[in-house]
Amino acid sequence: MGSLSVEPDAGQEEQFDLVIVGAGINGLYAARALLAIQPSINLVVVDSLSSVGGVWSRERIYPGLNVQTTPEYFELPELRYKDVTPPLEHNSKGFMTGPSWSRYFQAWSEKVGLTKHVRLNTTVRQIARHADGKRWQCYLADSGKILTSDKLIVANGIASLPKYPDLDCSKFSPPVMHHRYFGERRADWDKEEVKHVTVYGAGKGSMDNIVQLIKSGKKVKWVIRKGGRGPPWIMDPNLPNGGRAEALGFSRFLALIMPSLYQDEGFSGLHYFFKQNFFGRNFSKFFMNSSRSVAMSQLKPLNENLRRALPEMGPFWMYHVIGIDNYDIKVYDFIRNGDIEVARDDIVSLQGDTVTLESGESFQTDAVVFATGWKASISLFSDNMELEMQMGLPSTSYTDEYTQKWKALEEEADKRVYLENPILKDAPAPPRIPPQESGPFRLYHYTVPTNFADGSIAFLGVSPSPGTCHYAIVMGLWTAAYLTGKLELPSKEELEKVTAFELRFTQIRHVGLSNEFPLITFDWMAIVAEFLKELGINPYMKGGYFREIFWSYKADDYADLFDKWIAKHGIVEPK
Repeated sequence: MGSLSVEPDAGQEEQFDLVIVGAGINGLYAARALLAIQPSINLVVVDSLSSVGGVWSRERIYPGLNVQTTPEYFELPELRYKDVTPPLEHNSKGFMTGPSWSRYFQAWSEKVGLTKHVRLNTTVRQIARHADGKRWQCYLADSGKILTSDKLIVANGIASLPKYPDLDCSKFSPPVMHHRYFGERRADWDKEEVKHVTVYGAGKGSMDNIVQLIKSGKKVKWVIRKGGRGPPWIMDPNLPNGGRAEALGFSRFLALIMPSLYQDEGFSGLHYFFKQNFFGRNFSKFFMNSSRSVAMSQLKPLNENLRRALPEMGPFWMYHVIGIDNYDIKVYDFIRNGDIEVARDDIVSLQGDTVTLESGESFQTDAVVFATGWKASISLFSDNMELEMQMGLPSTSYTDEYTQKWKALEEEADKRVYLENPILKDAPAPPRIPPQESGPFRLYHYTVPTNFADGSIAFLGVSPSPGTCHYAIVMGLWTAAYLTGKLELPSKEELEKVTAFELRFTQIRHVGLSNEFPLITFDWMAIVAEFLKELGINPYMKGGYFREIFWSYKADDYADLFDKWIAKHGIVEPK
């Protein structure tokens, strides 16, 4: 489909069976899976950072940042938290600190033998199809070297490319940073002379930054863009009965009573009741619509400043980002008392030490943090826009033929989405849809390009899920089986239909979601069940009907996943 026609000399080129770009949890678990089922594979994992972990690498974390998943649901089966020394640290609410999880992941990668396969401080500039039309070439920045491989996994995720607002900062004297660099640039905002900090943008990342600024004694001006999705829901991690809310999120319960991409056959009757039956469907609608009043009850008392920090739609419709209150301070108290001053406005000018808003308000600040999210794209193929398009990656350049083809596929997919989840016909209208810079990801199972379904390339980490660790384990094995030729995919026609369906469900289910990254939320357990069945593994591991509905899954449930697959398919021998 096109390539960068560069012929490296022998000293510049290295050959591998597999190159993995990205040493976060998705990239390293894929490497773990491939080495488990094909021990002879010659693979390398490259990452631009100087430590493993991706968003949890040493460079990107900072004191005060905490994992927002309860530890028992954010653990890997090969290394238990209790076995790490010195002991891992938790905040007053029981959430693991970011530095501790970074240390845990490093220890895990060493224990499972991955460290020797990882090359850090290695940045891939571009990726191209080899001239032979079969292999892939990764062009490294600075060194000029090329890594050529039969197989390729791109696992640098969707939190790699900071999105900056269109503002001229050249005449602005205080430090300006994207929240991607908040940890690395701590010295710029944590010094004594910095008293007031402006945070521009909303989302869980913005709230994480705001909490740390407040804990450091700063006053914060939180400017929430008028054209964005608005502030996040920060939810209480505890249920009224004292249990953890995540216990439901890591069970099958929520996928049963709310819309679900895949409706696992083990519970077809319950899926039918809650999605097709009049009474069940109305219960589901009530459950989703009442989520706002339940969430609001946790935020009282309200004042005018706090009202500006409230999302408009209920959390279960997923218009707004949902985050867990994993903070050891009561952040909403600081909004009530004005230490965090909230404005729903747009910044139009940064000059001197003054921030000017569209409304005409101006104020002085000592630092600015752009919490404006990430570009929903993978820039590694951007030198060849034809290849980028054919990959199904977000692009700004599509042919009419491509556009018309996918328009027809997605219109047909809409019929299936509404047929299987009719409650989505009654979804509330989004308050606004942010402008889109590019098209969407169009990948089968959010992983395989339909035009390159030849077992040579896969993308991991473009579809964030609440079950980060569990999803990485299953998709690591699914991808390993696919790349080694042990997983047969449907015809190209069917691949495209399924891809369109998965894309459109994601966009319709998450109200107002358009061309951002594909989001997996409350139905992730049902999706994992579908992928496990494709691997030939029984996804129901709890040993009973009601246990499967209500009992949550943990790392132990996936401890023998590779053994189960090997028992069925055997060790993959080199070709």
